[in-house]
Amino acid sequence: MLNAAEYRQLPGEEAAAEVFEDGTPESVEVTGRWQILPMRQKVLVYFQFGLLGAGVLLPFNALITPSEYFRACFASTKYANNFASWIVVGYNATTIVFSAHATATLEKTTPQARITRSGLCILGSLLAFTLSTFIVTQANSGTAQLYFAFVILLSIFMAAATAYFQNATVALSARFGPLCMGSMLSFQGVVGALISLVQLIAALSFVKVQSISTTETVPIDAETIKSATAFFTFTTVLMAIVLTSFRILTRTRLYAEVATKDAAAMQEAAIGASRPISSLERLVSVQRKISSLCFSIASVFGITLCLFPALTSRVTSSSAKPGTSLASPLIFSAVHFLVFNTLDVVGRTIPSLVPPKLILERGWIFILSALTRIAFVPLFKLGHLQTTHAPPAEPSDSLDLLLSRAKNDSVSILQADWVFFLLLSLFAISNGYLSTSLFLAAPNHPQLRVDERQPAATILSFWLTIGLAIGSALSFTTSNW
Repeated sequence: MLNAAEYRQLPGEEAAAEVFEDGTPESVEVTGRWQILPMRQKVLVYFQFGLLGAGVLLPFNALITPSEYFRACFASTKYANNFASWIVVGYNATTIVFSAHATATLEKTTPQARITRSGLCILGSLLAFTLSTFIVTQANSGTAQLYFAFVILLSIFMAAATAYFQNATVALSARFGPLCMGSMLSFQGVVGALISLVQLIAALSFVKVQSISTTETVPIDAETIKSATAFFTFTTVLMAIVLTSFRILTRTRLYAEVATKDAAAMQEAAIGASRPISSLERLVSVQRKISSLCFSIASVFGITLCLFPALTSRVTSSSAKPGTSLASPLIFSAVHFLVFNTLDVVGRTIPSLVPPKLILERGWIFILSALTRIAFVPLFKLGHLQTTHAPPAEPSDSLDLLLSRAKNDSVSILQADWVFFLLLSLFAISNGYLSTSLFLAAPNHPQLRVDERQPAATILSFWLTIGLAIGSALSFTTSNW
């Protein structure tokens, strides 16, 4: 890997970055400066943007993954069964509010300043969660109530910081080009898959400790706390790596010249404008042009969070033999997290691998594709139905008997493990593919001017958070099915 000094010493450094005729800086990936970069340096830039993408989803994954730890901490409170919904709703509602402010004030700051400040806030929050595991044990009701308030408040603070971090990361990725944007989006799925793997390993250890404790009286709660400490330590270190990588990127001459060109272009645009255009007017104009994409991204993530993980995590194995790992709801749920996040990565990677002609671009196709995913709602619901209901009435004739058997067979098939994971795989791939395609399509929308590409990506990011909030609100309903 290149060090910072070597990375700054590039052949042809004196070349200036290209700009369009209107003075707006061109996407970095199509400039002469980018073309002369050695492949290893391009790969390093892609990796650095990938780490930024990992930092975007890291806080949310850090909150929803250690569910067993939080469940143990809040066991003596009224939040024992619905703490996850409170965390998710509070997180997403906060993200919407601060994402709106971050989008409106995008041009009043620089991506470097916004990413650094918000990233440090996220790092501090994760460190606070790590330290809290050394203080909190199997607490009484009063202490547990205080810790619940601490978790909610810290989650809200971290959500606000993440809103600014995501806003600046998306804007910077759009500035550099579609490949950097694709890398950023793909690594969001990668961090989810990585954290899911950590969760699965922790779950396997938990089940192992639980089985031994019946004979050796191993303190389960102590092991759960140790697992949570290790998990939060891992997320804290990963966030520190993200910020260190970004610091290295900002010290390169390539990044410095991009920042200089952006500042000069904004100043020239302000001087040359016949009438100053407010940030709000500009955002409204851009959103009007990409309204179909905004609706699509909100629909995609609204449907996703409506079912995952509120409903899908409650599905248990119907075919695993008693005593096996998959027979444990904890293990089955961890496997389902890993499958979803891994195939979400696959879906996010597809747009970067296929020819540009095969990437979705038209708004009506995005809307139709997003709404088609509603079909997963009844499919997952039928697959989740338990066969403990009262037996049906005896059929009156052979036709009723045939229809009754067909209905029972169809429900039985949907309850099979392989069908559940097949549906989950399609659900995850479609989520990753559509979300990445939308973010690649937004900056290249034919109705947008060049100077509107960067705001388009951040507006789409804002509507993504709206979709997450809608989905988390709907999850209160699906979690009761």
